[in-house]
Amino acid sequence: MGRCSDAKERLVATAAQLFRERGYTAVSVADICDAAGLKKGSFYHFYASKLDLVLEAIDEYAKGYAELARQGMREGMTAPMQLRAMFAALQGSVAQRCAQDGRARGCPIGNLGLEMADREEAIRTRIAAIFDQLRAAFETIIRRGVAAGEMPRVDPAAAAESLMATIQGAMLLTKTANDPRVFDRLLTTAMGGLLPSAQHAAL
Repeated sequence: MGRCSDAKERLVATAAQLFRERGYTAVSVADICDAAGLKKGSFYHFYASKLDLVLEAIDEYAKGYAELARQGMREGMTAPMQLRAMFAALQGSVAQRCAQDGRARGCPIGNLGLEMADREEAIRTRIAAIFDQLRAAFETIIRRGVAAGEMPRVDPAAAAESLMATIQGAMLLTKTANDPRVFDRLLTTAMGGLLPSAQHAAL
């Protein structure tokens, strides 16, 4: 039995791992408690239901996207450089996860969205908000790049939405192929569509 002070953190970390590996419906409260080394009483001390816990797990997953957005907003970089840094961080994260897990599992947020967005409104709205934050970060960078003449004159909102679709689609195809090189190829193609060829080759 762990310290009461760390029980909540252990529940969130354990649930995040199990949901990422198995999905939401295949994981029970008992599974989470067993894996965390806690009794159900500890679970219900903090959470009324598994739904409450999965929302916190989603927020835990979202920290990676929040850090990605912060990287893209670093000063002293052109808009293409910022996008390139964000894409490189995504590629590195996918490769690292594949190496740790021994296989490609896809985006945990996207996986939960595919599984539960049409069945549980609270999950759908939480995931939609997270995706919108990253989309907004992309839009801000692209808008700045277009205004500075660093990028083609595209619609920033549409281009940002397309990037989000590419990232999630690439995650899914990487998962089904079980090959992180698929993610690299698709993101490289997406970047090539946003940057002039000479500039893209230099970054």
